[in-house]
Amino acid sequence: MRLRLLLLFSLCLLTDASAQDFQVTGATLQMNGYVAADNSCFPPCALPTPTEDSYTTNTYVPAGLGYDFGVSRSRAVTEPGDPFCCGTQDTWAKSRCFGMSAIDGDNTDFITIYYGISGYNIAGNDNTFACRATDTLTFNIVLDITNGPNGFPVIVNYSWDHFAGIGGAHDDPSMEDFCTTQAQLTVDSDGEVLQNRFDFDSPPIGVWGFNRKQNQSGSFNRFIGDQLVISGSFMLDVNTISPDPGGQTLDDQSGSQWGQIRLSLGTPIVPVPPDSLYASWLEFSLDIGSDAEMSDPTPEGNEVFDPGDSYAWNVPLPIGGLDGIENDEDMFGLDPFPVAPDGPPPATGAPVGSGLNIADVAPFWFDLDGIDHLDFDLLSFGYGPGDPPIGYFISPCIFSANNLYISYDDDEAPLYTFATTAPVTGSSELVHSIYGTTARQDEVIGLSVFTNLIPAHVYFEYPYLAEDMLSPALFPNPDPFDNTFDDDTDALDIRDGACAVYYFSVDHEAHFGLNPGSVFKDLGGGNYIEAINAQTHLGLPLDTDVDAFEFAWIPDLTILIPGPPVLALLFSVDDDDPATPLPMDESGGLDPAMIYASYLDGTHFAFLEANSLVEDVDAVTAWGTPLFAGYVNPVTPCDPVNDLVIAVDTQSEIVTLTFSAPQDGMYTIYQTTNPNAAAPPDLAWISLVDIPLVAGEVTNYSISYGPLPPYLNYNVIATCP
Repeated sequence: MRLRLLLLFSLCLLTDASAQDFQVTGATLQMNGYVAADNSCFPPCALPTPTEDSYTTNTYVPAGLGYDFGVSRSRAVTEPGDPFCCGTQDTWAKSRCFGMSAIDGDNTDFITIYYGISGYNIAGNDNTFACRATDTLTFNIVLDITNGPNGFPVIVNYSWDHFAGIGGAHDDPSMEDFCTTQAQLTVDSDGEVLQNRFDFDSPPIGVWGFNRKQNQSGSFNRFIGDQLVISGSFMLDVNTISPDPGGQTLDDQSGSQWGQIRLSLGTPIVPVPPDSLYASWLEFSLDIGSDAEMSDPTPEGNEVFDPGDSYAWNVPLPIGGLDGIENDEDMFGLDPFPVAPDGPPPATGAPVGSGLNIADVAPFWFDLDGIDHLDFDLLSFGYGPGDPPIGYFISPCIFSANNLYISYDDDEAPLYTFATTAPVTGSSELVHSIYGTTARQDEVIGLSVFTNLIPAHVYFEYPYLAEDMLSPALFPNPDPFDNTFDDDTDALDIRDGACAVYYFSVDHEAHFGLNPGSVFKDLGGGNYIEAINAQTHLGLPLDTDVDAFEFAWIPDLTILIPGPPVLALLFSVDDDDPATPLPMDESGGLDPAMIYASYLDGTHFAFLEANSLVEDVDAVTAWGTPLFAGYVNPVTPCDPVNDLVIAVDTQSEIVTLTFSAPQDGMYTIYQTTNPNAAAPPDLAWISLVDIPLVAGEVTNYSISYGPLPPYLNYNVIATCP
């Protein structure tokens, strides 16, 4: 009996202590940011002093940023020049910086501390200018362990994630730019956990450096009544010195320190999704007037792309071209001009540089503007004015907006019938650049985005792909800043075999009779249907041209208390085309260098913080991980396996998979017993076997079980050589 009483007493103590909490009893912060932009072109064009701005913040704000405690600040300055004084094109300098920190979970047993600083400079063109962005952030957070008998032992679990990166595009290395970052993070008695692994110093040679660690965990023993101290110290300095006159078109640098630390009392911490997800493959289209597109006004024999089709990356195309993996003939029942294959030289190209009027051109050619692939019919949901946002559900085709990939517009706003406004005859509209060179690798650009705040903040912008890295058919790259070989990526989507429902938008310059403000669903067999209308669902004025778009999960701003993410359409708008008659405005009065968001309820809002981007956004897609240059290497895509049949013999407890290989490659069979699993290789899936197959080979693969689980599903993913 004595032993039984002792056990009961111990259980009572554990029950009383299970309500133990963290209480924030001290939180100090010092955050400083400074930006300056100085276009030092010779007088009288130049402003006499740099344009500069700064912030100083020395306290957390209760309920700031929607957290228990939070604070954020940002600054951006621009100093333009004069094209008549400073060269053949406009010169300007721009700098922005951002800092934030937040604490969530006060008086609970699970607390999260967020923090981050970033700086970005960009300048152009061919005279002298300079920019500088600096940020510092220090915090000291005191946590009391409360709500239980003093002296009762507890285990404190913690897990931290941190990212730091610097780099940019530079000119003359003898006199050029530098970036510096430093970081320290102390978790009470476990000391400084970052261990200098996130300190970078870029000498004047433009070296990119970055590091990312996730789910770095530890634990220590404490008692109820104890105090913990979490402290951090972070800095960065991004300095753009005057570039070499006559050098490259743009000169830009990024720097960032970003992370979070999570602490839990007793309960193990669930890991955040790691960056080990496969990169799948990219699908893209080209704009009319690109070098490798059928409408190149000076054909060299490399014109292989139909601008109304979308293509898989890293796939070579034959002379004369081919239809894409998404063919505009499938939507319309006929193949509108331009057509592939054609030529060489092609005869169906749009009249680039012809001087024709827009009304005589746009309805008779077709140019794809944006694409996205889903695994469901959007029209099956209720959405529109008066409807709430579409709530979160499991889909392998929709990701959060934390990792975006964009392509900037590579031509000017006027119609391509003008002599100098197509990708091969001009430069970009806003910053007069040429994208996709070998050195800059900026045909596709990655954006790391902090979405806990809306407007969201781009805390790191990095180069991802040059033109020939996107497709060998885009070789050669436009080096050095030669638009003769310039190709303009017009649409992007990151794909896998599970996302087969195709949505698209059209360009006002070649719309083939469709509304450039709408998003359409391809029904196949020459049919399509309008899924999203710019006026009804997005609240945009008439004549607005929705340019890029992507479905993504973002926070729900229609409610006061944060909850699960909801579905939104991220989109950009085109530049206002001066060739179209007034009052038409293809931008809808919005900023083409911005990504907007809509819950499809008849409204829209700026998704990103102002001044986050520098050029008209021509394409956007999202993925579950960052894809830093060299971080995930491009792979050749394979088609999904043909005729996958899963047969179950319940008596013998055998499952047999039958499928055929569309092409040579290694085929991996994945299995899951989780009915809510995302697409493989999500952690809920188990890799069973790798099978090398040749094109057309039929496979019957059997697996024995005893007994069969309540739920069982399979998927087959191919990796091509």
